[in-house]
Amino acid sequence: MQRTIHKVMLSAMLPVAAAALAMILLSWTGRTQKVHAATDSSVEFSISAPGCNSNGTPTATCTAMVGVPLTLAFNIDALPSTGSYLEYHALLAYPAAVVTSAADLTQTGAGNWPFCLPSFGVYSFGSGSVAASCSSSPVSSSYLGALFHLKVTCPLPGYYNFTLVGGDGNTDVRDVSGYPHSEATTDTLTVHCYAAPLAPVSVGGVTDFDGLAGGAAPISADASSSSKTPLLALGIAALALVATAGGAGWYARRRWAR
Repeated sequence: MQRTIHKVMLSAMLPVAAAALAMILLSWTGRTQKVHAATDSSVEFSISAPGCNSNGTPTATCTAMVGVPLTLAFNIDALPSTGSYLEYHALLAYPAAVVTSAADLTQTGAGNWPFCLPSFGVYSFGSGSVAASCSSSPVSSSYLGALFHLKVTCPLPGYYNFTLVGGDGNTDVRDVSGYPHSEATTDTLTVHCYAAPLAPVSVGGVTDFDGLAGGAAPISADASSSSKTPLLALGIAALALVATAGGAGWYARRRWAR
């Protein structure tokens, strides 16, 4: 009797278990499809600094001096297919040696996303990365331009890549329903950092340079003119010698004629 009851209970539970498994699989598949569908060919992001932009206009390579902060702007250049967004998420990756901190990041104020509510501005710094996000909830925005800014400083001369990592959960904007819209690719800006020139040294009234770090010492106007001085003196001496010889010859001929 007890064995019969167990069989009945087991047969009753099998459909329930199958239905639960089907729901789990359906839910997992739905999440996978949603993440894949988050890629939006309409939306575009970029990183920029004065005179350069990761989109290549006019160039994707910037220049900066070692030890001097360079301000990077993180931009939305084209709207998602929905035509507006409620919040943004950005993930920036860079060499861990780059110097930056929370004090260097600005999400509100002039030049940033005007819809960012200060209480909704969130950021997190890691070793060689920073994540930032902000929301304008419940008001959606169709703003194009800089979303936020970050100051970075090169510790040594060289080339440093700053990459805005694409994909849902990395760099995207969310619509009013919370659905993400992101680029399929990443955006990279290269910063060429160079050392500061050494200060000129004045010796005896002549300005000289001990050289430029990473480059050859410039040729000063004084050095150029001084190199010509011996040639000029030699030319004057030769002319004087010719004049003297010519004068002596004229005097000798006049005396002979007498």
